[in-house]
Amino acid sequence: SQLGVLLGGRVAERLLMGDISTGALDDLQRATKIAVDKILAYGMGKNAGQLAFKPNERNDGRAWMAYSEELHSKVEAEARDLVNKAYEHTLKTLGGKSAELKKLADLLLERKEVAKSDIVAILGERPAGSK
Repeated sequence: SQLGVLLGGRVAERLLMGDISTGALDDLQRATKIAVDKILAYGMGKNAGQLAFKPNERNDGRAWMAYSEELHSKVEAEARDLVNKAYEHTLKTLGGKSAELKKLADLLLERKEVAKSDIVAILGERPAGSK
């Protein structure tokens, strides 16, 4: 899932370095926004009901929220759960490939960027049917 991809760098830091840095902050913010948008903008949440709220790019405090504090708490909890589940899934997935992850990390540190061919050389081709 897109959340798992966004959390991959953060998970890799945890696995390889035993801690996280601020490097994956943008990815974490994007993952959080996707989770909140899924619930509020697209009406795909379990707790918000069949409602959709126009995304508000202004982050100026409670006055700009078009929904109640109660709903905000529910959305926040559900978004946290979505991101946490994606994090745990990504942790399990990458944790099972620690040797390959280490090779990719070493190559990235050496070259500063990796190409698809580098990834395929280390991980192999993607399974049939995956996007």
